[in-house]
Amino acid sequence: MLASPSEVRAMPHIPPTASMTISAFATASRLSLKALRLYDEPGLLPPERVDPDSGYRSYSARQLPQARLIGLLRQLGLSLHDIRAVLDARADQQPDLLRAHWAQAEAQHLQRRDLAHYLIHSLIQPTMNQQFTVQQRFVPSRSLPSPAACMSPI
Repeated sequence: MLASPSEVRAMPHIPPTASMTISAFATASRLSLKALRLYDEPGLLPPERVDPDSGYRSYSARQLPQARLIGLLRQLGLSLHDIRAVLDARADQQPDLLRAHWAQAEAQHLQRRDLAHYLIHSLIQPTMNQQFTVQQRFVPSRSLPSPAACMSPI
């Protein structure tokens, strides 16, 4: 699980010049190794250095705030695309992007809540399994002209 904002603030200070292995960075950022690799693909959190021979990744302690922010945005349910939009936005626009995301999340939650209430009510008083009376009626057959008969010659 990712750190809460208060846990992030309580983490010990790591010198910004410190170079960290991917494992150490994962521990410090509270992100999994898989998440770090995932965030590297779209360029959200690329490693500071990748060894050309081994492919081993190392990160800088300067990247921790970005890593923690990405982790918290994921906890809010933002997609990688939406996180990219937040990170690319000017600092004064970022809160508005989060507000818009949260408003949409709340609207979706309300829709799911209404559906859950409907289903609960339907299970208590089954209306979904209602029996309907089906009536049949006789309609005499009719002859219709063929499509070719309706077309005018060219």
